[in-house]
Amino acid sequence: MHVGWAVSMPFLCAFAVAYTLHPLIAMLERRGCPRVLAVLIVFVVLIMAAIVLVQHCVPLFAAQLTELREHAPALSARVHDVFDALVRNDRLPEPIRAAILQTITGIQQRMTRFVGSVVGELANVLNVVFVVLLVPVLVFYVLRDGPVLRARALHRVPLLWRSRVVTLVSAMDAQLGQYVRGQLLIAVLVGVLAYVGYAIVGLQYALLLALVVAMANVIPYVGPLIGAAPALIVAGFSSPSLLLGVAIVNGSVQLLENHVISPLLIGKSVHVHPLVVVLVLLLGGELAGVVGLMAAMPVYVLCKVLWQHVRPHGLWWAGRQDRAVRDASS
Repeated sequence: MHVGWAVSMPFLCAFAVAYTLHPLIAMLERRGCPRVLAVLIVFVVLIMAAIVLVQHCVPLFAAQLTELREHAPALSARVHDVFDALVRNDRLPEPIRAAILQTITGIQQRMTRFVGSVVGELANVLNVVFVVLLVPVLVFYVLRDGPVLRARALHRVPLLWRSRVVTLVSAMDAQLGQYVRGQLLIAVLVGVLAYVGYAIVGLQYALLLALVVAMANVIPYVGPLIGAAPALIVAGFSSPSLLLGVAIVNGSVQLLENHVISPLLIGKSVHVHPLVVVLVLLLGGELAGVVGLMAAMPVYVLCKVLWQHVRPHGLWWAGRQDRAVRDASS
């Protein structure tokens, strides 16, 4: 399983990046730019941005991660002491207090192991370099040969279903593409705004905590709360004024996202009731943990579009297929 995941990960990353960049390639093609040249232009811009990112952000990120690994036991011990004091001051029965303390201890140990494992993975430079070098090559070929790959895949679809499949795939791309690309861009903008705000108020591990905010922001509704929690905990053990500043930063970023950024980038393309979102997130988290929480809404959007197109035409497809079989036999 580990080998299969290691082999498939570069390809999954490449297809995700290519899918995200496809609108830029299509826009350049519509303006008369050959596809290969459009891919090269986008790649040059991304390489320049990656160089700037590596020079300025990666060393700072690695330093903050290493520092957090060194300070994680002390920080988790302080969190444990605070919760221990709160529990002991309460009039809870002893079994309940013991269960709460055991849960907190388990969370503390998992956090320490997680940070240590992340640092250990970053230390495996050869694997990281290999993936970093392989993914752009795969992305280039996927973007360059995208129309050919789609044409070959469509050619394998029976002619009877081909028009319906084209309509279905186009509808999926319209819904999922706008949602996924919008969410990724929103996450990047929210992460940048959070980092600027954390740096202004003087929060320790600003870049690392802003990255947590950006990644958690992909999860609807509960993501902003999950992303803000580590920053609030770190600030709470520094000073009340810093805690207030971090709370203001997170609140301001979420206001900008909800009322300015999201309406501009996503709008109302995906109509989902909040109760349905919560149910989908619970199912995704139960089935696949954190990955399930992040992938729950895209999978739901795909299933929703598939159901909307298959339900009215399912019997029609079957009827057409039965008539085609009868005609062929006669």
